[in-house]
Amino acid sequence: MFGYKLNFVPTGATNAQKKIINAWGIPDYSAGVSKSKNAEYTAETNGVLCVYGYRGNGSTSSFTITINGITIITSSMNDYNIYSNNFPLKKGDVYSTNNPSGTYSLTFFPFIGG
Repeated sequence: MFGYKLNFVPTGATNAQKKIINAWGIPDYSAGVSKSKNAEYTAETNGVLCVYGYRGNGSTSSFTITINGITIITSSMNDYNIYSNNFPLKKGDVYSTNNPSGTYSLTFFPFIGG
């Protein structure tokens, strides 16, 4: 999904416009914003939420992501499990997570082209 160039560009598009169009689905990794667990956010621009989780020795942990009121994924992690996923978001999407035990990283990367 990410990193592919658009095969169709509108007739008459300038080189600058083509560059913008081709950047629409590319995350700006230099502009990542860390997000907290157990909080609700509204996407300020189109982008991708990158989630990473690690569960060390101990009890099972369950991690849930909700986007626009719909539970997208619930992941149960046992000892020494790793979880990672990317969730494309559009401007205005409301997203939240629960507060599982373990180490979790949530980072929102805006798309270069907005």
